[in-house]
Parts: sequence; structure tokens; C-alpha cells
Amino acid sequence: MGHGVAMTLQLRTAATQNKTSPADQTGGPDTVFSVLARHAVTAPRADALSGAGEVWSYGRLIAESEAVAARLVSLAGTDARVAVIADNHPLTCIVYLACARAGLVVSLVNSRFRQDELAVVFAKLEPHLVVTDAAHHADVDAALEAAGLVPKRAALERDASGLDSVDGWTGSSGYTGPQPLAEAIFEITWTSGTTSAPKGAMLTHATALYRAACEAELFGLGPDDTAAVITPLFHQSGIRNTVLASWAAGGHAVVLPRFDAATFWADIARYRVTYLCMVETILLMLERNPPSAAERDNTLRRVLAAGDPNVVRRCEQRFGFRVVQVWGMTETGVSTGVPRTLPMERVNMLRDWGNGAPLAGWALGDSKVRLVRDGAVVDGEGAQGEIQFASPMLFSRYFRDEAATTASFDGEWFRTGDLGMYGPEGALYFLDRIKDVIRRGGENIASKQVEDVLALHPRVAKVAVIPVPDPLFMQEVMAVVVADGAVSADELWAWCDARLARYKVPRYLRFLDALPVNGSGRVQKQVLIKVAMESGVIDRRAGKAASGEVTS
Repeated sequence: MGHGVAMTLQLRTAATQNKTSPADQTGGPDTVFSVLARHAVTAPRADALSGAGEVWSYGRLIAESEAVAARLVSLAGTDARVAVIADNHPLTCIVYLACARAGLVVSLVNSRFRQDELAVVFAKLEPHLVVTDAAHHADVDAALEAAGLVPKRAALERDASGLDSVDGWTGSSGYTGPQPLAEAIFEITWTSGTTSAPKGAMLTHATALYRAACEAELFGLGPDDTAAVITPLFHQSGIRNTVLASWAAGGHAVVLPRFDAATFWADIARYRVTYLCMVETILLMLERNPPSAAERDNTLRRVLAAGDPNVVRRCEQRFGFRVVQVWGMTETGVSTGVPRTLPMERVNMLRDWGNGAPLAGWALGDSKVRLVRDGAVVDGEGAQGEIQFASPMLFSRYFRDEAATTASFDGEWFRTGDLGMYGPEGALYFLDRIKDVIRRGGENIASKQVEDVLALHPRVAKVAVIPVPDPLFMQEVMAVVVADGAVSADELWAWCDARLARYKVPRYLRFLDALPVNGSGRVQKQVLIKVAMESGVIDRRAGKAASGEVTS
């Protein structure tokens, strides 16, 4: 395949062209709901959704989603924003689809956020209705109070809160209002907040469907496939890369509470899972399991993952599935990938060429990728530059942040802030993050956010947060602190525990008399990284083995 200013791998299917195909219920281009409504007509008894001991056929899923849509509108009104904060549960998918039916804007918020983090998101989003599970009522209450908001509230399931609950709405009369337009905003999905507070990326129905269709084609998904969610639903890998991609193909989506290495293969066998998304940390945890008959005789065909080529190859050889490597982000969706039809000999050659850099493949569908360095487009094998992306997959804009939207685009091209490289045949490789980001077990962590939290402690004079290598999570978080008086590591960890999601809390602390700075007074983090693990490091997990369950 050639490459140049724009590289494109065309992956076109009838589903991909749903953006301009007539919909059964709208008479115009498809919406997220109308695609599933069509499945409910052609295959009403086919399994669509499973989890929490329940199975929904497409017929049942559409009927219950319409009933929930009616109740959502009665509570929040039309054109409302609905926030969902909950751990993995199939009812979240029904709320998601109900919003698609009623033309409401849905936002799945990171359920690992603490009160302060939730308050920042709520203050931006100003939701009209907030749906939570029992585990998150208290944090949401406090966050809404801090944000000065009093939206309508509902529970996902009936619980002690006394809130009206989604599971009690499914038998009600269905919503009879109009369908939204394909170009209407359907979802606000939150970035990781890697340079500042999280930004809300706005997706239309058309964009969400285009992404799902390209992913379904990339992975060869169809009505006979079962996709399992083992990452958080609020992640792109959960609700969009797994559930929506499966639904676009008429397949079956299974929502599991979380990834658990001890039960993974039993879950795969129970549901006969053929496809799922995972991060490299999960691959490593599966490798640590002792060999078993269950892993050798499994139904998995393809896995979406990115990571070290050696890890990927070992898992393919041991478990028998094919890892389809991709690149993407909240604003772009899964933008590039390695075609499943590419012979494995060729794939492994491309993996080896990267010398450890993850192979990202080629642009999907009608998308284009280019590399830009020092303001100029670069080309040719070995060329490096910022990955920029132009595509129907792109988000519309950042919610209530025109300045950030404008700064992120060069005409049609979205500036990703990621560093890439061209390889043989125009293949794209991901090299690093240009921004100051720590990547831990599939989560992006803004070092500035962690620094800001620690800097608020009265005994912290200065702080720098840096990544350190980790064999399981790829990177761990270290805080280098200049204290102002007596302060213990336990005190700082407790301070962070109360203000940050668990995966953002530094595992390592190191106390120094001063931080290295350059002539302009900026902290020289590269100097700190080089000497990070020298004497004086305090490890919070000293003596503790890594858990087989991914919860942070």
C-alpha cells in the first residue's frame, strides 16, 4: 500500500454507508436506534444483550428501550442531557439506547472519579438528569452539591435510596415522539483530562454509527458473533468498540462486571465469546495464569488490543486468537487498524520492523492520516511527526469549549498530540505521547492533575509527577516531593485517595530537597525520570503481589 500526505485503507460495507441509507422509522439517514430497530424487525428473537443474569433479544431490547425513553423524557424533558455514573451493568446500555430513541444527549461519566473530579465534569455538563447505581449515590450527591446543581435523579436498579429506578420503567408504554436526525448530537464522551480538566467530545448519531460500522468491518463481526465487555462501559473500548460495534453488525453484546483473570476463560466459554477489547495489562495477566484446557479450547477469534509486539505474539500463539492492532482516541474513535485479511507472516514482519513501537496499521473507511513535523507534512519510511487525522469518525466539537476545538484543528485535520512513524507500505506506528501524559494499564493520567492535588497539601512546597516503567501496567505514577515541614508518605497517599481516582494515586513517592530546573525555572522531568528509582523511593505496594482483578 502506498502512503503520502494521506494514507487510506478503504473498508467499505453496506453498514458503513448507513450514514446515507434510508432508515425504517425516520425516512432519512440512520440513527443509533433505527439500526437496532431494523434488527428487531428482521431478527426479533436474536440475542442482543446479556448481563446480570438477564438476556435481551433485539425485540425485547427495543421495546424496553422505548419504555425507558418515555420515562427519561417525562423526567428530564426533550433535548436534555443525561449523565450515567455506574459500574458495568446491562441497564446502562438500555439507558444509552433509550437516549438515542428520544433524541436525548447521553454521557457515560467515569465511575472511578472521586467527588472533586465528578464535580468538575458536572459543572461543565450541567446534566438535566443523573442516573447512578447504589455504589455511587453518595459521591454523586456530594459532587452535585459542590457544582451547585440540582438535576433530576434516578437509580439504575431499585435500591435503598428510594429513587425512581430504570429497572422499574421497562414495562411502561413506549416513547411516541419523533426520532432525532442523524446529524443530531447523541453523546458527550469525556477525554482523560491529560492536559487539563476532561473535555467533552460531542458525537452525532452519524459519527457513532460510522465508527461502529468501520470497527465491525475491521473485526469481521456479524450476527453470529458474541462480544464481551471486560473494560469499563464508560471507556470507548466498552460502549462503542464493543457494544455498539456488535449491535451495528446484528450481534450479541455481553456486559461483564469487570475483568477477572481467575474467571476469564469460564466467562468466554459460558457466553461463547468471539470478540472483545482489552488493554496490554490484561494480556499480561492472562499470560500469568497457569496453562489450562479452557484456554486451549476457546471460542475467541479476534481481540482488539495494542501493545508490545512480543506480548501480542506470545498471546496469539498461546491462546489461538488474533490480535488486531489499532490506534485511536476519544476524539477519533478507532482510526487505524491492521486488516484481518493480512497474512500473519506479513503482519509479523511489520510488527518486527517497528522495533518495539506498536503497529497501528492504516486509516479506516474514508479516513486520512498524515504526519506533521515542524509545521510541514512528512512522508516516507521512517518519517516521524504528530499524527493528524481527517475523517467522518471525528467528533463534532468540544462541549462548551470553542477555544479548545479551534486549537485542535488545522482545517479538516485534527491534531492528536501523538507521535507517529511511517513504516513499510505506509503502515503507521505509534511512538509516544507528545503531551505530558502517563499511561497506566490502559488509563491516561495527566501528571498536572496529580501535581495540582498534591500541591494543595499544606506540607508540600513543590511537586513533580513522572512515569516510571512497570512490567504489568507499562507505566506507574511517581510523585517527587519537596516538603515544607514534616509530612509522611502515608499522609500524602491518604490526601490523594480522597481526591483522585485510585489509578491516578502515585504508587511511588520520593522526597528531595529541591527539584531540578532549567534556566527558565521549568522542572526538568527528564532528569527526574533518569534517576527515578534510585535510593529513597517509597513504594506503597512494597511486599504486595499484583491482583488478578483489574479494578484500578
